[in-house]
Amino acid sequence: MNTLYPWQTSVWQQFVELKQQQRLPHALLLTGVHGLGKNSFTREIVKSVLCLSANNDEQACGQCHSCQVFDAGNHPDHSEIKPEEAGKQIKIEQIRQLIDKQRLTPTIAQWKTVVISPAYSMNVNANNSLLKLLEEPQPNTLIVLVTSKLEKMPITVKSRCQNLHMATPSFNQAMDWITQHSSYPKDNTTTKILELAKGAPLAAVEMLDAQGAEQYQQVEQDFKDILDGKCNPI
Repeated sequence: MNTLYPWQTSVWQQFVELKQQQRLPHALLLTGVHGLGKNSFTREIVKSVLCLSANNDEQACGQCHSCQVFDAGNHPDHSEIKPEEAGKQIKIEQIRQLIDKQRLTPTIAQWKTVVISPAYSMNVNANNSLLKLLEEPQPNTLIVLVTSKLEKMPITVKSRCQNLHMATPSFNQAMDWITQHSSYPKDNTTTKILELAKGAPLAAVEMLDAQGAEQYQQVEQDFKDILDGKCNPI
């Protein structure tokens, strides 16, 4: 699939097997470090589930009414839950509204889908409210929780989801992708930034785009000056 990043193909195949064997769980917990494209990957999962005519590889056709409505951003059978403001928590009111909507039957697709991202941003009350939905799942409903901080997820929620882990690519694969899809060369600075990004290519490019290279070089020079006795660490 040209809509997937190279490091996502194996986890996509896991999803394909679940769907083709009709073993899709009511809730998936998609994990992996920040900067692997988990949200775009989740979008492909949702499109596949809602599509009325997915192909043999479970790719959404992009042509049916369900795909067209989804691409327009107003699919009635799909819900997205995220913080109302960047850096804020997902509140219990948002989960309660979701529960009310989940009581309705699908109107276009055969399934209903929900994406909660980042799932670790749910506050305690929101997590407790979501548990009710996870414990009494509606038929033909898929809830996808996306998180880069699995340790912040309550065990009661984790235990009611099937984990789908997106592994970080090898260093060479990540570096090859960066050099092929950005203007950054394979040099010491790009290597260090990729290490700081925990090996996640998209996060590394994001850091480089935000003058991360210049900031890293300045920090590196500052440490060198301290070690050489050229400046006072205080």
